[in-house]
Amino acid sequence: MMIVERTFWTRPERDEFVNHLATDVRPHFVTLRVPLPEALLRVAVDVTRRSSRDPAVLTACHVAFAATVGALGAAELWLTRQPPLPTGSRR
Repeated sequence: MMIVERTFWTRPERDEFVNHLATDVRPHFVTLRVPLPEALLRVAVDVTRRSSRDPAVLTACHVAFAATVGALGAAELWLTRQPPLPTGSRR
């Protein structure tokens, strides 16, 4: 598995990345969706972040993503953060 950080919200962005790979393996893109308030909390404590620690930058990214998400299609795999279950519960 490889984690790549960048905006890969459109087919052209993904195609550009894939076309520069030095392998015939085709990646599967997985998008972690986190609500903006939670994302702001996460980046506030993550010292490895750069510009995304700026609330204005992160908010703009969330807005841009929301505007383009429909273009990716049904084949997209989404992971959505869910609140933890109470002790002893199962999903």
